[in-house]
Amino acid sequence: MATSFGNLKALVIRLVADEISPTASVISGMTTPSELLSDAISAGLKAILPWVWKTATYPIIAAATDLDLPGDLYRIEGVYDDSLNAYLNENIITAGLPFASESGNMWIEYPEGHITFLDDLPDGGTLYYAAYWAEPKLDDEYIEAPPVVIPGLAFYAASYCLLPRATASATLRQFNVKVDSGTPTENPIMDMSNAFMKRFEIEMGRVSSRAKGVK
Repeated sequence: MATSFGNLKALVIRLVADEISPTASVISGMTTPSELLSDAISAGLKAILPWVWKTATYPIIAAATDLDLPGDLYRIEGVYDDSLNAYLNENIITAGLPFASESGNMWIEYPEGHITFLDDLPDGGTLYYAAYWAEPKLDDEYIEAPPVVIPGLAFYAASYCLLPRATASATLRQFNVKVDSGTPTENPIMDMSNAFMKRFEIEMGRVSSRAKGVK
């Protein structure tokens, strides 16, 4: 079942045993600002990409040797040439060698934001790529990422939300008098943030990574 943005935010708030302030712009006591919570979930949607990405396609116009890549592209998975009914190989830049091939057309992701072909694609084709997940803005919008990543996403966001408090705690504790007895925890909030990040890694380790395309 899909999870709404609002429900995910509520889950993160429960994890950090806190409450959310819809108007606060700074940390106040134990209240998480709405902006920080949104930033945390946005960062989490990027952090899960090495395991689970959004699959997407983009049409390649006929006779194109240079094409602007889609704005949500994370990684190219493959390029299909309609005229050949086959996938094209990727060209790897090698110093001293020209952009050429004896085995047919090839492609290269160069320059930034573009894909360049050795030859025209007379009938066009299709770009298969891994895309970034859309970042919801409203509470009733649904998270695009599959439900299996929601626990990991929540743990990542919880870790992120604790970082400003950990920073504030570290700033205050720099004036503490050091007592050479026992092993006191200098920044328990940072320890808790790290614990949530560890839980994120454990949860994502349980998720089957999507197979990468053959370039």
